[in-house]
Amino acid sequence: MNTEITTILSPAKININLKVLSKRTDGYHNIKSRFQLIDLCDEITFKLTQDKDVIVNLGFELESNERNVVYDIASEIRVINKIKSGVHIDISKNIPLGAGLGGGSSNAASTIVVLNYLWKLGMTKNQMIEFGKNYGADIPFFIYGKNAIAEGIGEKLTACKSLNDDMLLIYPNIHSSTGEMFSELSYPLALKNNISNDFMNIFLEKHDEVREFVNKNNQININLSGTGSSMFIKYHSEKELQKLLKIIPDKWRFFTVKPLQYSPLEELF
Repeated sequence: MNTEITTILSPAKININLKVLSKRTDGYHNIKSRFQLIDLCDEITFKLTQDKDVIVNLGFELESNERNVVYDIASEIRVINKIKSGVHIDISKNIPLGAGLGGGSSNAASTIVVLNYLWKLGMTKNQMIEFGKNYGADIPFFIYGKNAIAEGIGEKLTACKSLNDDMLLIYPNIHSSTGEMFSELSYPLALKNNISNDFMNIFLEKHDEVREFVNKNNQININLSGTGSSMFIKYHSEKELQKLLKIIPDKWRFFTVKPLQYSPLEELF
């Protein structure tokens, strides 16, 4: 067997808006959200090997309660398809963890798509989406590969136009737990509020420094992505960007990002 190596960019997303409609009996939630791909990406290299091992190198140690979903997915794909080779997966992380940017889900989606390609499994995009949704509600979107309105748990996707705006992405060095944020959501309140993201007020209540930052800059349209912790601000000129950069606290991270029309994974279909 010839060794094959594929390197792919695994993009982040932001939620332009996010409404939670109800809790389901399966533990997931029905949502409606507009997902936008952005050019902040992890880089993942897949190398097929002649041994039978699945090895994932993240470049850092996972917390004891965190699941390595890339390893789980690669292992299951290998077993159910009776693949005789192994795969070594190296992930170079640029997307912050627990930031509401879908980095882990994007990596998981990339793993499904690339292994389908390298191992010549013949799964259709819809089959990959069905497989991926068992591992996370955002994974179907990243396999879908286009900007979309997401409904259901996030697996019902309708293509939509891309944003044209450049954005300043602000990461306040907070790991926000999706499960914890959903557990604190008040559904009647969520249905009635007029803010674009139902988790904004909950997130601000939990984090004093972020609440002070948002309140101090209330003349600026600051948006939360996902369940936090990243926030984004659209801007339209270098002068405007320079003004925005001055308001970011010293210890926080930031990225200037552009919208993507399509995922880099689209080249593998």
